[in-house]
Amino acid sequence: MCKPVADRLIVRLPSSSFGETGYIGRPMTILIKNGTIVTPTDQYVGDVFVDGEKITTIGTALNLPADKVIDAKGKFVLPGGI
Repeated sequence: MCKPVADRLIVRLPSSSFGETGYIGRPMTILIKNGTIVTPTDQYVGDVFVDGEKITTIGTALNLPADKVIDAKGKFVLPGGI
């Protein structure tokens, strides 16, 4: 699920026990595109790929197949932030 809040995009990742699954019962994959990625050392426009409950790739112009694609243009994405 995702919920826009002002200039942020809050994405609640599914729990492996109770959350959504992708095709054939495997964990769902999510590609968050075009967000402003904020890390402790950098800030840039990019993409985040989530496989199940883990962020597996952060980069720019990612073109990975995903069960769900979220356009985060104009939103902050804080990988690993709680």
